[in-house]
Amino acid sequence: MGGAILATMGLLASSAAMNVEFLFFSFSLLVGAGLGVTFIPSVVAVSDYFNLRLPLAMGLAVAGVGFGMLIYPPINK
Repeated sequence: MGGAILATMGLLASSAAMNVEFLFFSFSLLVGAGLGVTFIPSVVAVSDYFNLRLPLAMGLAVAGVGFGMLIYPPINK
């Protein structure tokens, strides 16, 4: 939950960036740290629940992140 809040705060802060340094801080560091904090537990949770088809489950979980990044810009318009 904390990672999602951190990523959201970083996205909101980066939308108000007036210079590149602030954009680097807000988007790269805050959003990156927030997504990193949320990504690792989700992969660990998938690996705890799936034994037989673990590679398929891990592939779908990791592909979900890429799919989310694919549909985020049109939604954000």
